Amino acid sequence: FRCNPFYGLKGTKSAASGSANIDADGDGVSDSGVPLPGCLVAALDDFILPNCRQSKDETFKETVYADAEVQQAMRDIGGRISKRFEMVSEGKDKLDLISLQANLEELLVFGEFDYEHEAILYKCRFSKSLSKAAFIASAADPSTGLTPAEFAECVARCGVLKYTQVTEMTDAQRIKAFVLNLEGIDEDDAIDKATGWGGETMGDDLLVDGGSTDYEAEALAEEEATGLSEEEAAAEQAAAAEREQAALQIQKAMAEKAAAAEAAEEEEAPEEPLETIEEATEEPAAEEAPVEEEAPVEEEAPVEE
Repeated sequence: FRCNPFYGLKGTKSAASGSANIDADGDGVSDSGVPLPGCLVAALDDFILPNCRQSKDETFKETVYADAEVQQAMRDIGGRISKRFEMVSEGKDKLDLISLQANLEELLVFGEFDYEHEAILYKCRFSKSLSKAAFIASAADPSTGLTPAEFAECVARCGVLKYTQVTEMTDAQRIKAFVLNLEGIDEDDAIDKATGWGGETMGDDLLVDGGSTDYEAEALAEEEATGLSEEEAAAEQAAAAEREQAALQIQKAMAEKAAAAEAAEEEEAPEEPLETIEEATEEPAAEEAPVEEEAPVEEEAPVEE
């Protein structure tokens, strides 16, 4: 910049005058003497701002989630989302962030990928920080976790965040593609099936019968089937947990008693004396062979003359 003070100025007039040819006061007339280069303004207005990732967390429920197409998509895939919640939460009432991110990481949902459609290359990414943002925005109390209804909203947020750079997709298609990711389908196939671009669609054979996002109605139906209210069901679960804990304590006490009896029997059994090292290593003495007695020498008879 010191060698060329006019470096970065847009247009020949700006370069000649040494100032950016922009309208600073908004009166429709280009002003002179403005230090900000016009090329930077053009880069911001024409490229950076239109293509940057914009947060929709505050208005997501009122705009994206309330859209008729999105609601229809959530009704279509509600059963699949419910099954995913039961699987990841392992039957618990709520799903915590650590379990959610561990499952997403196991399914290889995080990362960057490219997708090409009609000679246009789209670059997308989805990270743990984005999943955490969706989790916090969806949960009424992030410290306790997500309810089934909040998990459905979190899935919708994650889908919109992950595929937002594929501008040809609708929000409903982005959510469907993310649900397919949760079922182990990679990004390219998920986009093709969610949009129908690849000739395949999320057909009725892949939908779960009776899928619904009306979780309050499902809870009422379950209450009618069991005859217990939510509070009574919770009390019954707590009582069952206490009974299970008591049974475990009884089993533990019985095991300790059996171990003590076995130890007492081992102490009462007489121990065989151990051989000393000298006795164990001493070799038996070799037996001496009996000494044979010499036979008496016979006297020679006198020779007669």
